[in-house]
Amino acid sequence: MFNHWMNPAIFQDSVEFLNQSTIPVYILSNIDRADILEAIKLHQLSVKDIITSEDVKSYKPRPEMFEHALKISGLASNEVIHVGDSLSSDIAGANKMGLKVHG
Repeated sequence: MFNHWMNPAIFQDSVEFLNQSTIPVYILSNIDRADILEAIKLHQLSVKDIITSEDVKSYKPRPEMFEHALKISGLASNEVIHVGDSLSSDIAGANKMGLKVHG
């Protein structure tokens, strides 16, 4: 499983979007920091910042990760779109924080 997290498949248009985006993109992940950093390095992604469950000592859908992201970005919940792949952690957690979501 760890190998999968460090070497995930990715859609090429996602790479292009992240590397050409003029809006700040933050990655919020329940995966450990070292694993997500390895995946970002593998795909040569450009993002504003990464927040992991290790950083905030909490897992999505709990609010701590979303609260930390809002704090460091300086944005309000109504200025953010959260894109996630999990209904129970990403979508549910972001909804509780008042973020717009896309799954």
